[in-house]
Amino acid sequence: MISADDHLDGTFPFKPHFIGAPGHRLHYVDEGQGEPVMLIHGLPTWSYLYRKVIPYLSEDRRIIAPDYLGFGKSDTPSNIAYTVSTHVDALEQLVLELDLSDMTLALHDWGGAIGAGIALRHPDRIRRLVVMNTLMPLGLEIEAQLLPEHNLKSDCSLGLHQLKREVTLKLSCGI
Repeated sequence: MISADDHLDGTFPFKPHFIGAPGHRLHYVDEGQGEPVMLIHGLPTWSYLYRKVIPYLSEDRRIIAPDYLGFGKSDTPSNIAYTVSTHVDALEQLVLELDLSDMTLALHDWGGAIGAGIALRHPDRIRRLVVMNTLMPLGLEIEAQLLPEHNLKSDCSLGLHQLKREVTLKLSCGI
């Protein structure tokens, strides 16, 4: 874990915020005001990935950039399983504690699968999805083989169609 007051030689100037995510401290950046945008990182990165875009995006939006448990400035507990479900549970708690609604989820890398969990559990809180270089569950058979702990085929194909608001997908492929 990186110390909460470490600004990494000025490259990460954001005030640290924390919630108790099932008994552990989950760190997040919370900058700006306006429509909420949650920047969900991949693996093995953390909110530092977004350090250069947070200042620009936060000029007219509220930017929330969490660190998963075990990443960045969040606690690294030894008594939990680091699964997609664990990360979804922790971020769900953040969404509920901050009472975020009408938000944009920006999903990168493994953040696609983790963010899809948030979208499936709380479609009424999501305005749009921005999907970047990620695995996004679409209900395909291969997904059930890759992530056997979830019934992605039925949950995701049904859940993504239940989003009540406009969903904008922007795909970014690194070639």
